[in-house]
Amino acid sequence: MLLTGLSLFAGDPVLFYGTIFFKLKMLALVAAALNVGVFSLTAGRSLPQWDAQPSTPRGVKIIAMISLVLWISVVACGLDIAYVLPAP
Repeated sequence: MLLTGLSLFAGDPVLFYGTIFFKLKMLALVAAALNVGVFSLTAGRSLPQWDAQPSTPRGVKIIAMISLVLWISVVACGLDIAYVLPAP
């Protein structure tokens, strides 16, 4: 997907970069990467202890929900890019 995304962007970078959805998609991608870092540095360190607990820790659930929202945003913005581009 990275290769196809870069290939599509390389076709007309000025046109794609000018859309609000492209900027929102890139922002969501950066936020998703930061979310992975937050998980790895905080809740991910106690991963082996989760099996002994009766339920998943609340912080982990919050990080998971944030991750889902961010990735859904990436997909939605990617789809919306096509609808704001001018017709060829």
